[in-house]
Amino acid sequence: MNRKGGATSRIGWLRRNDLFLGHIQVIGNALKLSSQIKPISFLKAHVSEIVRDLGNKGSSLFITQNGEAKAVLQDIHSYEQTQEALATLKILALGQTQIAEGKVKPLNEAIRVIKAKRRSAE
Repeated sequence: MNRKGGATSRIGWLRRNDLFLGHIQVIGNALKLSSQIKPISFLKAHVSEIVRDLGNKGSSLFITQNGEAKAVLQDIHSYEQTQEALATLKILALGQTQIAEGKVKPLNEAIRVIKAKRRSAE
């Protein structure tokens, strides 16, 4: 649910983990992007209103120039969540790389090594 009580869905495949790149209004199974895509002339004419709405709705606004997507505006909370999601994905990717390179040990073995080091240090 969005802040006004309407149904929302999140862009991207990260929905299950509550990580997202922005909100899209959903009606049934159809995505309604048309209200979130505006030309740059609309941005220039309605900056205050857009910034206020982004803060209140927590949604993203896609800006076009000459008919091509050029920018995305989003509220600060959404931006921070996006950055946290990207950081989490980087950590997961690093872990997958370390597993593939054999740089990890089973938990039991790691505990055994730590205990052995502690005993030898005493």
